[in-house]
Amino acid sequence: MTYGVLTISLNSAGTIARTIDSVLSQTLTPAEYVFVDGGSTDGTVEIIREKQREYVSDGGRIEFKLIDQGSERGITPAWNLGLAQMTADVIFILNSDDWYTPDCAWAVMSAMAADSRIEIVQASMATYRPGATTSVGVENLRPAFMMPVLMAFVHPACFVRRGVYERLGNFDCRYRIAADYEFLYRCLKGGVSISRLDKVLVNFQLGGCANQSRREARLEMFHIARKYCRVPFLPHIVLLLRSILSR
Repeated sequence: MTYGVLTISLNSAGTIARTIDSVLSQTLTPAEYVFVDGGSTDGTVEIIREKQREYVSDGGRIEFKLIDQGSERGITPAWNLGLAQMTADVIFILNSDDWYTPDCAWAVMSAMAADSRIEIVQASMATYRPGATTSVGVENLRPAFMMPVLMAFVHPACFVRRGVYERLGNFDCRYRIAADYEFLYRCLKGGVSISRLDKVLVNFQLGGCANQSRREARLEMFHIARKYCRVPFLPHIVLLLRSILSR
């Protein structure tokens, strides 16, 4: 059983070297590492290529792929473009300003090898302010029944068998910010088997797209919850409360 890592980037020169190093230094290395760049102009692509050259020159055997996203911009299309290029059995999605703990891959793949029924491994995630070296908190998986109210999963710490995407489809491009929420909600509705690891495997830098576009995120999550929630009025109440609280 193999795993591959997908990283999408846009002007991430200040952080992507740390991201890449955390993948290349795993105790269990991936079979492939796919990058999708959205048109960076700050040297991000050059850093990716230099890291690839250094790794190959040291005898590394990971298959690297660097894809230009082209004209269809946005996080969701970039994820789908990368997924289409991946052949590994398990997909890791790592943001270009986040990084893994050294034993992340070993822990995930060991859990999946121990039980072939597991389709998603969900771990915990430490959060950091930009430039900080000390975590400000840890995010854990919440009960699945909370999905109509909030994102119960920690998507950067979700590790998914490729067969789930093949069976249920990739990320829905109608959603610019909450596509991960929709995908994981769809997984719950589709009966995907999820296993929890009570261990921090991912380090997450705060300040991403969802935090910067709270109103749009609220509306997207509202429409997704309306689609899947069994209680028709609940998404409306949640949207009202979030709007009042600016969450």
